[in-house]
Amino acid sequence: MKSNKLSGLLLMGAGIINMLARIGIVIDVSISILLVISGYVAYECEERHEFAIIASLIGIGYVVIEFVFFYAFLPDLTGYTGQELLKVGAPFLSLVLLLSGLAFYYQLKLSGKKYPRF
Repeated sequence: MKSNKLSGLLLMGAGIINMLARIGIVIDVSISILLVISGYVAYECEERHEFAIIASLIGIGYVVIEFVFFYAFLPDLTGYTGQELLKVGAPFLSLVLLLSGLAFYYQLKLSGKKYPRF
């Protein structure tokens, strides 16, 4: 399978799995939509696409923010400990982190766009 197709499928999968461990419906839906759209763009383009690279970096950064949020802020609101919340959310968040990281890697393996010289 080509790197662009694999990267697109990984980003689409990360966007879908991101909805399983959510902290806020508005933020998670927008991040998931961004990941799915960038996955489709990466799937259709033959060259490296900047939108897919940026979206995969946003996916990686957002997972790190969600880990911190699950451990530091949600225990006060829910009454559970941070470890219990991480046990529930970590499988989904780590899978999104893995898929976004692999998509970023496969996007970097692709050749860059060839712009015409004038």
